[in-house]
Amino acid sequence: MRVVLLSALFLGLLAAQASHAQSQFQVQSQFRARLWEQTQWQGYSRPQPSPSQSARQIMMQPSIPVDSDGSIKTEPDSATRHLYVRNKVRSVLKIRLDQDGNAQDTVEYQAVDRQGRWLQVGTSRTKVRRQWSYNNQGQCTGLVEYPSATRPYTVINTYNPALQRGQQEVLLANGTRTIVSEKQLYRSADTVLTEIRGQALTVSQYVYPQYYQRSLRLVPHPDTVLSITCFYNGNQRPTSSQAHYLIHRRGALVESGNLTLPATAKARPTRHSVDIPAFPNPEQALATLRQGEALHPQRRHDYDQKNRLVRQEITTPVEVGAQRHLIRNVVHYTYNSLGQLIGRQGSLRAGSAPAQAAYSVFSYLPSGLLKGETTDARSAKPVFYQYQYEYYE
Repeated sequence: MRVVLLSALFLGLLAAQASHAQSQFQVQSQFRARLWEQTQWQGYSRPQPSPSQSARQIMMQPSIPVDSDGSIKTEPDSATRHLYVRNKVRSVLKIRLDQDGNAQDTVEYQAVDRQGRWLQVGTSRTKVRRQWSYNNQGQCTGLVEYPSATRPYTVINTYNPALQRGQQEVLLANGTRTIVSEKQLYRSADTVLTEIRGQALTVSQYVYPQYYQRSLRLVPHPDTVLSITCFYNGNQRPTSSQAHYLIHRRGALVESGNLTLPATAKARPTRHSVDIPAFPNPEQALATLRQGEALHPQRRHDYDQKNRLVRQEITTPVEVGAQRHLIRNVVHYTYNSLGQLIGRQGSLRAGSAPAQAAYSVFSYLPSGLLKGETTDARSAKPVFYQYQYEYYE
């Protein structure tokens, strides 16, 4: 029965997508609609070297939507927002100190609204300055990433929650704006189909590829999420597909990674409509996930009895030429009796190279706000930071 319902639900989403595409045909033929895949669903888009490009070019790779909605992520996390609201925090300065405790420079600035949300974050000149905007319902509808020393243009992300539609634009210094990708979501209960088109653009050494992808997000169990993504060529024939999973326990993420799709799940044209592009078989993918034999974990999270994160392990495959290496990052977290994070110890290992270790300690004001931070705390040259706050009346 579950398989039958899932098939009907999936086909219903596909039909809705096809109907919408038909009704928008004239608009799409004029503007070559490009459905934006929002990079923040798996963290902000990080430029990845492309083996097909020269060493000077950086390919902006598409990311895979996994979260339940397509909205722009509200930052910081909810616990920090509640702390800012309780203390009426208006802005935060992170200042680097010298060995004598004197201020050297400001390394980060945060402007905070009365709901504890970031309005603007600025860092050192090599980092990206970001600015958020919200609608009357408190939903984040815009994120602007300003030029930096390494990226000489502005990126504008927008999302309309009512239309479930978003886009990403590139703004050049001369005022030229170009849409590089757009997205459209289709929902049915907890199942979400996301259609995305990317438009080719090269700005300086940054290369945005042209692509078309469709992602289906399934929730077979309240603690399990499966995301299946298929890429297509110009004739809407599938060229590649991949699957990702999330596993939660007690509401907290404990594991995430990739899933190897079986040959029986290979994307094939549906017999119900020739206008609907082929897509991997979701029932076969779910069966593979339940068996647990084709899972490739990339992130693992361990928690204590109070559901606090105490260990995080991140495994990232990296291809260098014809060789494939694994970068393994393990982080341990320590808390005081008030539940505040007071220590973070990380170990980073790439291939067979010796591990690199880092240790940070944190201190707090009586209000619970972060007071100080020391990085490389166990080295001969630790780095000290102090946090300063402005408050709403």
